[in-house]
Amino acid sequence: MSKHSLLTKFVLSCLLLITTAYGKESTNVLGVGAAIVDYLIEVEDDYLFTISGSKGGCELIDYKNFKKILHDNQDRPIRTATGGSGANTVKGLARLNIQSALLGKIGHDEEGMFFLNRVVQMGVIPMLIPCNLQTQQVICLITPDKQRTMRCYLGAGGQFKEADLNKGFFLGFNHVHIEGYALRNGKLVEESLKMAKECGCTTSFDLGCYELAEEFKERILERVLPLVDIVFANKDESFHLTGKFPKAACEDLLAICPTAVVLVGKDGCYVGEKGIVKHCPTNAVSMLDSTGAGDLFASGFLYGYLKGYEGTLSARIGNFLGGSVVQVIGAEIPDERWPGIIREINRIESEGHSLFR
Repeated sequence: MSKHSLLTKFVLSCLLLITTAYGKESTNVLGVGAAIVDYLIEVEDDYLFTISGSKGGCELIDYKNFKKILHDNQDRPIRTATGGSGANTVKGLARLNIQSALLGKIGHDEEGMFFLNRVVQMGVIPMLIPCNLQTQQVICLITPDKQRTMRCYLGAGGQFKEADLNKGFFLGFNHVHIEGYALRNGKLVEESLKMAKECGCTTSFDLGCYELAEEFKERILERVLPLVDIVFANKDESFHLTGKFPKAACEDLLAICPTAVVLVGKDGCYVGEKGIVKHCPTNAVSMLDSTGAGDLFASGFLYGYLKGYEGTLSARIGNFLGGSVVQVIGAEIPDERWPGIIREINRIESEGHSLFR
């Protein structure tokens, strides 16, 4: 297919799907964030000495160097998947039969078409704005110790700014979920939250990483969280934001947001609502890879929240879903596992109604 034909098909697909999304009053969740194509490659430690940057880090590189790393590893197995924190969360919700959409920016290239087609297969409505740059992509180099070294090309994702927003994007949704990584995209987070509130949506915000909490601390506390109904953070993120350990940090966040959740890994999470913070433990699992754990926790929690469940029951579902994704490599749970996951969530719901309601 020629580049022109690919662009035409891409733009028409986006316009058709966005128009479809506007007309669906029952659409529940809109995610706002990066549309990323991930490449997962298992390498030996020695390979990391051939590229710039440190092991275990996540560094930005230009497109030329990005393609060189892919070329250098062309003889190794490369797993390709869709990624992005907000994207992972709405994909999880769609798998749980919660109608969901993703608002982001993407290149008119083969990677963009891959992303679009894959999220559609998962049941997500892609409200993707075409851009002349290539689609945002991340190479994840996995060494034998399971540590991940990330190299990221921002591309179209770095161009997604508040000027791209339209209040019409938020109409027809009940809830809007925004990823913390969007803090680096101008005023995208604040403007998205304002438009969501103007359209009558509830909102959630996932901090994403402790570096963001540290870099944008004042902005998050003063301008973002006052517009948020549910805030998600892990123990490191909440510590950098509040200077306190998980339970106390959850209490501080609860003083700003109606619902606050602080994840504490294998120890579960703390959930604050109605002025009370509770600890919600989780079951031990065999972890292969922590990628997507927080994103899929948010999927499970929001699933319960949208059904009107108490925070403790929503957290149990979130803990289970987060525990499910860490048992696979990457942030996408294989298709064949979802029927069993849904059955277990239904069991948790049935049990939870008698325990928590």
